[in-house]
Amino acid sequence: MRRNSIVLVLLVALAGLGASGCGGADKQEYIKENNKIQTKVGKGISSLDPSDPAAIKSAQKQLDGAATDLDDLDIPSDYSDEHDKMVGSIEDLSGIMGDLGTAMEKKDTEALSDIQTRLATAQKTYNTAISDMNADR
Repeated sequence: MRRNSIVLVLLVALAGLGASGCGGADKQEYIKENNKIQTKVGKGISSLDPSDPAAIKSAQKQLDGAATDLDDLDIPSDYSDEHDKMVGSIEDLSGIMGDLGTAMEKKDTEALSDIQTRLATAQKTYNTAISDMNADR
């Protein structure tokens, strides 16, 4: 079923959540807190039932919370651009989850196809931000 494959793509996008790295004390604390936030939301998303609209809404709230929590971190200047891209991609994923819930309710296959494309873009942005962050360590 198409919606299951979309949720699977989302899960793959979120499976790599967490920024590994090291550096000065600020960087180490940032990485530690960043990983903690993203691991928490990743665990919540991984148990998502793609056929349950309430679960889709819950995932959207978790992503919103993660973006807010990440924005509240003290961001090392070396990671500023990557952090903004990472948070932006998580916010995009949250919006996509909202659209996914609506498309599922309406059984809108055209919207579901668009959602798959948007998921791929958000995943690429997220992965690039993490790769760039790791390169800066």
